[in-house]
Amino acid sequence: MRSSSVAHDQPWNRVGLKRESARRLRFWDRWLCRLPLISVTYLAKFSVPPFGAMGLALSIPLAFAVALFGAIAGRMVFDVRRTFAFVGAFAFIVCVQLLYIDEFSLPSLLLFFVIHLPYVFRLRRPKISSEQVLAYFQQLGLIVGICGLVQYVAQFVLGPTLAFPIENFVPEFLLTSKFNMQATLEYGSEIVRTNGVFMIEPSMFSQLTAVCILLELTSRRRLWYLAIMGVAILVSYSGTGLMLLAVCLLIDSIARRRWGLLLGGLLAGAVVLALATLQSDGIFSQILKRSGEFSSGGSSGSMRFVGGFYMFDQFLWNEPVRAFLGMGAGSFAEYGLRATVPVAEMILFKTVFEFGILGALAYWSFIGYCIATSTGVPAARIPILATILLGGLYTPFGHCLAFGVLLWPSRESHTGPVQLHPARA
Repeated sequence: MRSSSVAHDQPWNRVGLKRESARRLRFWDRWLCRLPLISVTYLAKFSVPPFGAMGLALSIPLAFAVALFGAIAGRMVFDVRRTFAFVGAFAFIVCVQLLYIDEFSLPSLLLFFVIHLPYVFRLRRPKISSEQVLAYFQQLGLIVGICGLVQYVAQFVLGPTLAFPIENFVPEFLLTSKFNMQATLEYGSEIVRTNGVFMIEPSMFSQLTAVCILLELTSRRRLWYLAIMGVAILVSYSGTGLMLLAVCLLIDSIARRRWGLLLGGLLAGAVVLALATLQSDGIFSQILKRSGEFSSGGSSGSMRFVGGFYMFDQFLWNEPVRAFLGMGAGSFAEYGLRATVPVAEMILFKTVFEFGILGALAYWSFIGYCIATSTGVPAARIPILATILLGGLYTPFGHCLAFGVLLWPSRESHTGPVQLHPARA
């Protein structure tokens, strides 16, 4: 009787152990995907000395550490095809630096390696779905969006010092420098553009809200969610988010033949333009004014999207070898100081200038391959690629969104249904 009782207990024990093991794996998988997203939202402004003074956020080493920890713990593995693509692109860029470039920055190459190595990882037999990760990201974006709305109102009630607590109360050595975290609407204005409290600057806040709007339009389509995020993107007074939203809506509408959505977007744009024309000093008129920055040298829009072309003409195109092979890793900052037109280190300009046309092709082939072949939610591919294009080479925002939403929660090894509701993921 005793041996029979033990025999009957063993199957139940095995089932209990399997459930406990699955629960633990779900826990680790959730947080492995969440940490990159948290690092570029709630922790976006933070850094550690001496990297903060260099403009390097905490999220860069954090994403790298999370990927390595996941691999050591056995929850993450190398994606073979992405690994080969990374090795090919990185090896080509390094060989060019060693063989043809007289002077290049080794720390810049090491930083390039650190921020892009997480691209080659994915979860091993994930116990969570991409939809669950996306639900968490949408929730995270909503919280930051609401914080942005509260922050915008609070600056008129409590003053900008209390409305922007991280900038004014956290020690400077713990923050990431070289970003315009507390940016006024225009010269002489007392209105500060909202950054959602946590985002590193208003442009990143606007991009986050734009991505959330785009993903909501392709999933639940909750009107209250779209309304909150729509107002949030407006109070950022940033053109990058609106640009991302407009371009991605256009591409998605044409690709999927969603003519109603396209028509709605065009009507919304027409209404915004009409209100901007009628108002002399409102939100829409200020956004329209910022659209004119492209032709104003030294403005944010000109530095980000125009100055690089003048820099190419000044230093790159007159030397064909340099045009194809680049000026060397880390050279953009030095030449940018000598440029006749002020320029920002946008990723497209930096990759072409430092790695040349051939190196930039190798780099963007790698990034494009990773995004195109990702098994995450397909609707997130173009918006997240757009955030990478709108940032700097070492700006972690777009990269970490790719890790947490598209690349790590892979479906390739998923062996069964997930017993977890998306809202609780």
